[in-house]
Amino acid sequence: MSSSTSQSPMDETMNDEEFFEEPNVQEEEHKKTKVKPKALKSKWRFWHEKIGTQDAWKSLDHLVDLCEFGTVQEFWSCFNNLPAITHLKVKESFHLMKNLNGPNDNTSKVANLTICPAWEDPNNVNGGEWIFRTSKDVSDIVWRELVLAVIGEQYHSALQPGDEICGLSVSQRPTDNIFRIWNMKCGTEVDQKKIYERTIEILTEQVKEIASIIQTPYYRKHKE
Repeated sequence: MSSSTSQSPMDETMNDEEFFEEPNVQEEEHKKTKVKPKALKSKWRFWHEKIGTQDAWKSLDHLVDLCEFGTVQEFWSCFNNLPAITHLKVKESFHLMKNLNGPNDNTSKVANLTICPAWEDPNNVNGGEWIFRTSKDVSDIVWRELVLAVIGEQYHSALQPGDEICGLSVSQRPTDNIFRIWNMKCGTEVDQKKIYERTIEILTEQVKEIASIIQTPYYRKHKE
């Protein structure tokens, strides 16, 4: 961002813990007519993926649109109503995917299109994903912290020019859970490693000894 450009609410507070402080429900109900919404840089959408066939992504019948949000207040309204990860059936998933409607300022004329949580989506084919597993006892906090990091643009310093973190997924498995961090431009191995290193930095702030908690991490390109 140019130094001559005025800062948005996100720019001013994205590193401020209070920006994503979870609201007190009663206080928010009392003050909701007075509180000015804090806009995120982009709009996002939560999806619930049920068990489907290999080609189910083409019809999206296995995906349930849970909610869309573009402000901090809308985010907490969505996130606080998501079921716990432990409530997912085995092989079901939650996805957080970015909208491709330009800046979150209501001026874009581009259709409000969310990236589909499938590598076959045209917006994903040139990218890839970091995949790793965690034990079930830490999955909820890992999910929460990565969601906050993704919508708060906390990966910006780790991304190559033209790249974006466009999604985050968590999938239920019998003995552990699988996380996926999606980016739009796979780049070199050095570029890919920076995203993983940033992930460790983000999680270390909340989870001690995170290196021993993340299991079998690897990067997968969507198109070889």
